[in-house]
Amino acid sequence: MNISNVPQPSRWANKADWEQNKTIITQLYAKNTLPKVMKIMESRGFKATMYRQRIKDWGLDKNNKDVEMQAIVRKHEGRVAKGKTSMIRVRDRDIDYRDVVRYWKRKHLSIDAVLALRSMSKTPEAVEFLTPMPSPIMTPEALANPERIFLMLRDYHQASFEAGTWISIGESLNCQTTKVSNVDIRWTTSLFNHYMLYTTLIEKDAFQEASSELDRLCVSIEKVILAEDPDTFATVLRAIHYAYLHQQPKLGLDILNHISAVGGKILGDQHPFKLVCGRLASLDLVDRRHDEDILCRCSKLVYETFKRYLGPLHRTTLDCLLDHFVIVRYSKGCSELLQLELCKLLHECETTLGPDDDRTLSVRYELAWNYITRSEYNSSREEAQVMIVQKASKTLQIRGLEALALSLYRLGEIHEAFRVKRQAIDLAIRNWGGDDSEVQGFMLRLESWMLKQGMPESATQVHEERLRLRDSGTDLDADDTVMEL
Repeated sequence: MNISNVPQPSRWANKADWEQNKTIITQLYAKNTLPKVMKIMESRGFKATMYRQRIKDWGLDKNNKDVEMQAIVRKHEGRVAKGKTSMIRVRDRDIDYRDVVRYWKRKHLSIDAVLALRSMSKTPEAVEFLTPMPSPIMTPEALANPERIFLMLRDYHQASFEAGTWISIGESLNCQTTKVSNVDIRWTTSLFNHYMLYTTLIEKDAFQEASSELDRLCVSIEKVILAEDPDTFATVLRAIHYAYLHQQPKLGLDILNHISAVGGKILGDQHPFKLVCGRLASLDLVDRRHDEDILCRCSKLVYETFKRYLGPLHRTTLDCLLDHFVIVRYSKGCSELLQLELCKLLHECETTLGPDDDRTLSVRYELAWNYITRSEYNSSREEAQVMIVQKASKTLQIRGLEALALSLYRLGEIHEAFRVKRQAIDLAIRNWGGDDSEVQGFMLRLESWMLKQGMPESATQVHEERLRLRDSGTDLDADDTVMEL
């Protein structure tokens, strides 16, 4: 119908007039704001009020509705879990899923939080999900890339369990790989600690030290790839997120490219280490929110796979869930719902596993850090103190002391913070050695605190001690040579 054919009554429009002009108004409203539509219609002699009510009655309302946005999240995440790609439409309008994520973020809700609000109601009629044609022309690489990452991650984790590459040796112990005999060394933990120290040294312009640490990091990467440690991708996702958090995304993507290259050389060009890390390295550095959403969804997928094969309270499952919470906390904000989820998880672990179990204390440690992020330092101090008095492993005792020291420092109890920090460092040196990357990181932070408090002489003493401890170990073991690509 042509707009010029609109009748020009001298009276106000009645019901029949509205119905006669419904097609014209619908066409105009699809491309214009409501005030502009009203102005055009009025210029043609169509005198009417109650436009908003008519548009609502006709199902043309452009405003996003919670029930529709919730249904989109529920259905989209379900389709992703099944390996399906999606085109989303609401009232004949194409919807970008990133806009849905931003919609909930403005309401201070993560995607996990929205899923927790799941209702039994059907998907609203206005919401449509279509499967795009499997054509490179119909599916731009920028949209297809994340879906391929999710599929490869899911298939790799499932196949590793089904082939017997990964096995559980008890709920309280980490899932193990059968590809190496020495399972006591957690190379993924070593990888992450080397990466954190490397990033910190780059931030401090300590490039010579950073170069040595990069060598250690590369050795850890090779060990992880050879072992195919079950925790590899969870660790890689944490590392990339850590790079974004410290405004160093380029460092993170460089490491991804290295893992991809080494993975391809050791395990073949079609191995997930090569493919997934290569695709993660192609993320858009400009759109941080989009990248962090992909990291969150990847970490959630990894957690859900371990939960399916190992159970919800297995050590590896809980570690992956806590890693996911860390990424959510720093990328989507420390919401009240995340705090409640952690408290609920802690209660479940205390009830089922007992307060002294390392899995329970790991959750408590994460809760303490969540309080620190929310600037609730008295609460974080209380949680850290509980960790210290429980019969925790040495690693958790050390990290509990670290969380307590930071809480005290933020509360202004500087000298007590230094004392506790020193206690954590001394215990870590006795258990891990002075040249350990995590120990070196602890000492760098103590040095930084002292400089901020106007204590340059004390900071210099810590700096010199740290260098002595670093040099007391070897840069690389005799058989640890860095692979050249």
